[in-house]
Amino acid sequence: LGRSFSQQQTVRVEVLPPGLEAIVEGEDPGNTFSGSARPDGCSGCSGGQKVRFIGNSPNNYVTVNNVDVSQSGEYVLFIDYTLDGSRSFFVSVNDGPAVEVPLTGSSWDTPTSASITVSLNAGINTIRFFNDTAYAPDLDRIRIASPGT
Repeated sequence: LGRSFSQQQTVRVEVLPPGLEAIVEGEDPGNTFSGSARPDGCSGCSGGQKVRFIGNSPNNYVTVNNVDVSQSGEYVLFIDYTLDGSRSFFVSVNDGPAVEVPLTGSSWDTPTSASITVSLNAGINTIRFFNDTAYAPDLDRIRIASPGT
């Protein structure tokens, strides 16, 4: 008698809209979490998690690794975050000089988005989110787009 076996596997494929080069979740296990910064549940966030406890010390940061773009140049970095009030991220690309990104929000459960322009190298880049002297917002995810998107 012949036997047949069936196996089901779910594969998640994310198709990026035109102009969108990369999406990286803050809680991605390939990211670097330092100090108190860590993933935590967030029902309204992409992927169901966000990174909390960023800032208030040079030790508490998250570095988003493996930000892969096809060519060197200027890109729009969309930062999806949660925040009730006003706080700032400092953002450093590839260990370069940090840029302060002041943000406001009205919910720790519903992400808001802000954008800045960053210079990226062709291939793999890193983007560090921190605030050495005050608490920062919580990070949901980042999206990288070509200018004009």
